Amino acid sequence: MVNDNRAKDRNVCTILHVMARISGDGLRKVRDMRLLSQRELAERAGLSPTTILKLESGRVDEPHPRTIRKLADALEVDPDELVRGV
Repeated sequence: MVNDNRAKDRNVCTILHVMARISGDGLRKVRDMRLLSQRELAERAGLSPTTILKLESGRVDEPHPRTIRKLADALEVDPDELVRGV
């Protein structure tokens, strides 16, 4: 399982090597559809609530690919739903 997660991270890093941005509105929309608070999403993803706040507000829009994977896994969506290429 650990090796599988590392392989996923490498694949995401490879796929998203070009600059990728999180859509704050898109992240908030998916989170709201899952009926999760920012704190609940942070706990599920293993991130801080501050990180979720910054992503949704647009103060941070180029997170590490591993962060994108954590969010996608926590929200049970494909990373493409959270990312838009630039």
